[in-house]
This record gives sequence, structure tokens and C-alpha cells, in this order.
Amino acid sequence: MKLLCFLPLLLLSICSCSPKAEVSFEGSDLIGSWDWVSTGGGFTGKLNETPASTGTTVRLDLLANGRYTIAEDGDEHSQGTYTITLQRSIYSGGEDRYITYSDDLPPVGVAFSGIIRLVGVDSLTISDNSHDGIGSLFARR
Repeated sequence: MKLLCFLPLLLLSICSCSPKAEVSFEGSDLIGSWDWVSTGGGFTGKLNETPASTGTTVRLDLLANGRYTIAEDGDEHSQGTYTITLQRSIYSGGEDRYITYSDDLPPVGVAFSGIIRLVGVDSLTISDNSHDGIGSLFARR
């Protein structure tokens, strides 16, 4: 008798399950040219660099074919491919998009690899996903 009560409940729970939502990693909303605006954070939390304070401009180009270029003061410093995956974020506690690159990046004091988020349609942040780390803000060109 218990089996007869349990069986309809089991069938109902199986039928009501939907397939897991598919997550897109392509990052099409990130495609474009991005100008570095600022970098902040660090161990003391007092790091605050901008193109004006450093005398350096930086541009990050993310192309639809999965390629990137990074230019400093108009000179290309790095190019290759980028990958967007999901990684556990210290900021949200959930899974967020994380960007990495195929080549070594120039050490210009800008966060290029890390949790990547759009802020509106014309700004994005990349934060290195570590406590006492740094994060950079970029504006769409």
C-alpha cells in the first residue's frame, strides 16, 4: 500500500523536472574595444590608479572570434585568444564569468584576468577574484 502511495508522487516529481538551463560562455555582450578607466583595491585598499595618474592609456579589444589585443599608449603589447568560463566568485558567492588569456599579459597595473561583469552597456569590470586583490574598470570605446 505504501508503494502505491509513493509511486504517483515519484512519477509526479520526475515529470515536473525540467532540463538544466544551458549557460552561454561566449560573452557576446563583452565584444568590443574597452578603454581602461581605473584600477583599485590591493592589500591596503588604497590603490587607485587611472590613466591620468600613471600617464598610460590601455585598450583591451575582445573580438567575436575569441581573439584579443591589448595596447598600451597605442602600441600593441599582447595578442592571442581569450576564454570565458564560469568560476566561483568571492564577490557574489555564486558562479560568475571568468576571463583568461592564452598569452602572458603586460604588467601594467591593470586587472585583465578575473571575474568579468558588465556595468550597464558601456562599462565593465574585471576583478582578480582574490581577497586583497585588484579590480579594473573599463569603458566601451
